[in-house]
This record gives sequence, C-alpha cells and structure tokens, in this order.
Amino acid sequence: MTHFTQRCLPLSILLAAACGGREAPDTFSVRDSTGVTIHDNLEAEWTETTAWRLSSEPILTIGTLDGPEEYQLFRVRGALRLSNGGILITNGGTHELRFYDSNGTHLQSVGREGEGPGEFKLMGAALQLGSDSIVISDFGNARLTVFDINGTFGRSFRLDPVPGGGTPFPLGLLADTSLLVYSTIRSEEELQQGLRRDSVLYARYSLDGAYLTTLTRRQGRESYMSDLGGGRISISSAPYGRNPLVTVFGNRWYFGSGDSWEIEVHSPDGALTHLFRRSQPNRPITKEIEDAYREAASNSGSNMPAAFTRMRASMPLPETMPAYRSFIVSDNGNLWVQNYTRSSEQPSWAVFRDDGRYLGDVDTPMSARIMHIGDDFVLVSWEDELEVEYVQMYELIIP
Repeated sequence: MTHFTQRCLPLSILLAAACGGREAPDTFSVRDSTGVTIHDNLEAEWTETTAWRLSSEPILTIGTLDGPEEYQLFRVRGALRLSNGGILITNGGTHELRFYDSNGTHLQSVGREGEGPGEFKLMGAALQLGSDSIVISDFGNARLTVFDINGTFGRSFRLDPVPGGGTPFPLGLLADTSLLVYSTIRSEEELQQGLRRDSVLYARYSLDGAYLTTLTRRQGRESYMSDLGGGRISISSAPYGRNPLVTVFGNRWYFGSGDSWEIEVHSPDGALTHLFRRSQPNRPITKEIEDAYREAASNSGSNMPAAFTRMRASMPLPETMPAYRSFIVSDNGNLWVQNYTRSSEQPSWAVFRDDGRYLGDVDTPMSARIMHIGDDFVLVSWEDELEVEYVQMYELIIP
C-alpha cells in the first residue's frame, strides 16, 4: 500500500489565521539574487486528496525465471517507453537491445557481444534522441551507437578526450542535440589516503563526438583510500558519501552535490540560472545507524580479504546522510528527486515542477530503480529474492 505524509502548519499559525490574525506564511517563494532565481519550498503543495501515487500493482511486467530466453532479463542497464508505445530494454548480460510491444510481447532483439557495427562490449542506458531515435552508450568499445526505434542501426561515433580530463561519459542530450558529458580527474592531493574526493569536469559535445566546450569543474564522488598492506591499495565508496548527481532535460541541466537540499539549474552553456531549495535538513546518522553499518561491514562475507573487511568496518561516518540519492526528469519536465533512505526503508521521490515548486512525495516499490517517467506511467526495474530481474510499468495516478 502506498502512503503519503503531509507536514502540517504549526497550530499557532492556523489559529491566528482562523481568528483574523496574521495570514499564514507562503509555503513557496521566489526571489532573485544576483541574476539567479531562488525557489524556496517550506511545504508540499499536494494535500491528501490531490497527492499523486502509483498503482498498487504493475500494469505491465516483463521478465521470468523460467521461459523463453527473450523474456529472461540479465543486467538490465535501462528501459524506455518509446514513442510508438513499445518498450526498449538494454539487456547488458546478453549485449542486446530488446524490443517489446505495448503489451510486453517480444518483437526482436538487436545486438550481440563484439566490436563490429551494432555490437557491444559494455552497454549503458539508452538516451532518447527526438521521437524516432535512441543513443546507446558502449563503455567497452568507448563509443556511442545510434539506432532508430525499430532497431535499425544508424551509426557509431567516439567522443574526443576532454582537455585536461580523462575518459568522457555521456549524461544526456540537450535540446540542441548536444551531449552533456562528465570526466573524472585526479590531482596529487586527491590521491591521499583516507576520505577523498575526486574532481569532475562537465563538458558539451556535438552528436558526432566532437568536443565543444568545458562548462565547469566540480567536486566528484566521495571515496575512501586505504593501504591494505603488501603493496595493496583499496579505493571504495565512502559510507553515506556525497556523490554529485546530474540529469538533463530540454535546455537545462540539473546538478546536486547532496550536501544540502539544494538543486542547481544550469543553462546549456553552464550558467547557473535557478536554485531549487526544500526546507528539510539532512537526516542525522544516529548511533543505531552507525552500529548497524559497522556490524554489516564486519560480516561482509568470506569472499572479502580480512584487511578490506577491517577497513570497511573502521571507516569514519559523516554526521548526516546526503540530502538525496538520485535524479530523473519526467517527459513533461517534472524533476523527480529520490529522498535518501536506507535500503530497508520505503523509497520515496520528491516531485518538483519545472518552475521549482515542490509538489510532494511519491512512494515507489521496494528495491525498484526508476528508468522512465511519462505523463501517466512509471517504468522501473527490480530483482526478486531469487535475483530474477524484471521491468515493470506502474500507472501514475494523478487525481
């Protein structure tokens, strides 16, 4: 069952308004600060009767434990609902693009492992290019490949190196069909032991792979470097570490550091134009949470070297969790921000209109990864207790 929680205004404010006192303060405000529009949100706009929700059961499921191979999913990298109503799944385990009709019936599979045209070595997610084409990342072959929505191969191209950076990775397509990419770079200072944070360059590329311009340099993912002895160095993700999030839609791209509930909105040339803010502090890491983490890290399994297990269990934890976990923009331009929750907790997503207004939160199925959000559907992937993978579509109910 899906639940929604609405925060209430203080009783004193409600009583003052009822008795003819001062009006309750606005829960959403917009102001300008040196050319940047700041959108401050104190409360959600939705009420219990107007809150959005997902259907209690999926309206479409693709995936099976036993059955025809084309319905057995393995290492799903992405899923899209195409403009013709069909479903595209990038099935990384078989290096295939799998096409299904609107009822989930398999139509065809395209691609295989290899280095030739239309072949893949390490697939990524699919990016939509207009209404009739898709772009697939192939990290193993260091290239991108264009197909039409019927699976016909178009062309492949490689991305030029980012000047001063490393390997470029695509993030999304802007309205002018230029690519936003990122590249991680490491300086001598960033190679120190302990808690560390790489730098990231964000740049634009043309759709033939040519470098256009570097937009900005920002802090990257927090990680932890430790000397395990015997010449072994371990670099692993920092517990509850801050990781930059970026998503692209139309003529803007969104950036969030996770340090606080603030999301930057940038124009294609990298200029900061808006700030979306939500009045919600980061969750504190309590002693209970820290103890649970250290116990889980200490029992991480016999396959891990003892030195690595000790290192994971002794890592320092920050005082708070990051503000959020993931970004995705729906087809109609609403920004969905996944609230930061632990794996055992109900996942929820905060929804913002493109004007920065915080609408409210939508609960999503446990362990599900959102792949695509349309006007009236949400497409997710998830694994069951047997690690069988599925792609499912839920109805997005908007009262």
